[in-house]
Amino acid sequence: MEPSISLGVEGGNGTLSATDRASIVNELQGIQGQLVSLANSSYEGRYVFAGTNTNTPSFVLDNAAPSGVRYVGNTDVNQVSIGNGNTLAVNQPGSHMFSAPGNDVFLAINSVIQAVQSNTGVAAAVTSLGGANSYLSAQRVFYGNAQNQAQSQSTYLNAAKLQIAQQQNTLGGADLAAAATDLSRSQIDTQATLATISKLTQNNLFSYLK
Repeated sequence: MEPSISLGVEGGNGTLSATDRASIVNELQGIQGQLVSLANSSYEGRYVFAGTNTNTPSFVLDNAAPSGVRYVGNTDVNQVSIGNGNTLAVNQPGSHMFSAPGNDVFLAINSVIQAVQSNTGVAAAVTSLGGANSYLSAQRVFYGNAQNQAQSQSTYLNAAKLQIAQQQNTLGGADLAAAATDLSRSQIDTQATLATISKLTQNNLFSYLK
């Protein structure tokens, strides 16, 4: 987001010509489009920030909306089983991440674009964008915590697998099979969780916003 903030500050320079401002607006609109694309990030065909409505994009362009985009996901959080009866929330809905009241990143950047176009209120729009940027960056903590929890559970499951293997001579065949099946299912869930969170934390969204 820093490039858009810098462009907004530059756009507030009263000495710029109309042509210069139009060029800055064009760059800002390009960044706006990139943000929409990043907010619609998907993993294995599922949209990450659409809540549990993962089959459709999180946001769509809508000129009638004040922010220029509209959230079409829901506000639910995806949960996955990570073994031992535990579940882990693996996403934040886009309405919380990108368009939270008072911290709507799309509304903020759209306000900067409009301010540069009209050459009025640029400083206030840039300040609002800076606040939205700080809020969005702070949401990365959620994914860091989720990744730590998933990795901790993965370590536990691997230890449990080793314990089952060591005790297989004393366990009944049926009980061992059931335990191995449950453990395998838990490991698959955990691996899927780790893969999803890893994809998110490495996604250009966060490197772009830092």
